[in-house]
Amino acid sequence: MLLNNQTTMKPLYSALLLILLIAFSCKEDHKISEVPKGLTPSVPCPLLAQNLQDLLPRSNCIKNHPILFRDTIQKKIVITKETEVYVTYIEQSAIYKNSFGWYSYVGEAPANISSIKREILFPNVTEPPLKTGDRVRVGDGTFPAGTTIEFFLITQGWADGSINYDGLTLYTQSSLNPNGFQQHILFKEKACNNIILGFEDILQSDSTNVYFDDDFNDAIFTISDNNQDYQTTSIDVKKMASL
Repeated sequence: MLLNNQTTMKPLYSALLLILLIAFSCKEDHKISEVPKGLTPSVPCPLLAQNLQDLLPRSNCIKNHPILFRDTIQKKIVITKETEVYVTYIEQSAIYKNSFGWYSYVGEAPANISSIKREILFPNVTEPPLKTGDRVRVGDGTFPAGTTIEFFLITQGWADGSINYDGLTLYTQSSLNPNGFQQHILFKEKACNNIILGFEDILQSDSTNVYFDDDFNDAIFTISDNNQDYQTTSIDVKKMASL
């Protein structure tokens, strides 16, 4: 009888093993890459790294550059003529593995988060896998004149092959942020003529967090209307701050 029982159990064990292997394989298939599709390397302006270190040290950016937080300056990307848009990763100083993305609209800004379609650009804003100069195109084609492009950062969004969309999300559209705080900076860097986007991944109101510093350099990108490093001509910079 023992032999018969062992003979009967072998097919059951084999079937169970097959099910587990299939389940594991499916789980692996659903993982996403931390390196975005279409990523191309580029070489940033040679002066940019040092300039950003001087402009955005690990100290309070609100006190260092109050102009970046005035209501009178432009803090979003507005397209003035049909164009492609590119985002280039420059650096990060965050301890978190954040995720970075975008959304767009024409006309009035969305009133709430449920009104926007979020798209991820960089699933894991961390070095490595990213390297300074890594560049991706925003969307699949061109944006018409009058389009506004906004960005967001999901704090601790990267979760080993997936994105935690339920995590704290910080938007360039400040009205969508908890308490309405501004969590990003946008300005034109004078020496290299780059449009710089920087994020602070700790809420301004969360001074109890041990990592609270308001330096706004936790994730830094450049934004351009071309991938050849020409001067940007299709993005409105008239009311954008310059540093």
